[in-house]
Amino acid sequence: MKKLGFYLVTVALAISAAFTSCNKDKDNGAAGTSVVTTITATVEGGAAYNDKIDEVGLWVDGCGVIKTVPYQNGGFTIDLTTVTVPESCMNNIPQSSNPNAKVSYDALFLGFKDGNRVAVFGYIKGFENGSLEGTEAFLIFSDSDLTFNYSDPEESYSWNLKSGWNMAYTTYNGTQGISSTNAVSGLKWIVEYFGD
Repeated sequence: MKKLGFYLVTVALAISAAFTSCNKDKDNGAAGTSVVTTITATVEGGAAYNDKIDEVGLWVDGCGVIKTVPYQNGGFTIDLTTVTVPESCMNNIPQSSNPNAKVSYDALFLGFKDGNRVAVFGYIKGFENGSLEGTEAFLIFSDSDLTFNYSDPEESYSWNLKSGWNMAYTTYNGTQGISSTNAVSGLKWIVEYFGD
């Protein structure tokens, strides 16, 4: 799990350094649960990227991009009901309530132009002016329901996952990353463009 915490901190720092803030996403996941079926991300000022980004890919560790959608009108929409993660890209969490369940928690949204990676998207709150404090949302795919609770001085997890795609939120307070599937409000889509 330390790999996950380090990975998320690294991504959060990378995407918070020089990004454009964006509007809140909209999803039609069931109210009160972490399940997400559709993500619609509208990027503030995103029209400036319409000629620089033509596709958004859902990237999963160990598998690469498993789904692409067009980037248009300053954002993207992805229907997650048709997207599954291959079992070869998933892992067990032995300490969970269902140790046989398989999950994938290393998913990112990447921007492409003519097949070349040129951007990374994030859904965050905070991290302003180089601060290490803020919240980052990320997707987890699970092949079955499970709960996972774990804590040490550096990281804490309280996940209540349902079968399918779930949204989780990690809040960094400067000393510890606290990750939960309880919704956090006020997050915005951001993009770091590193093409030309």
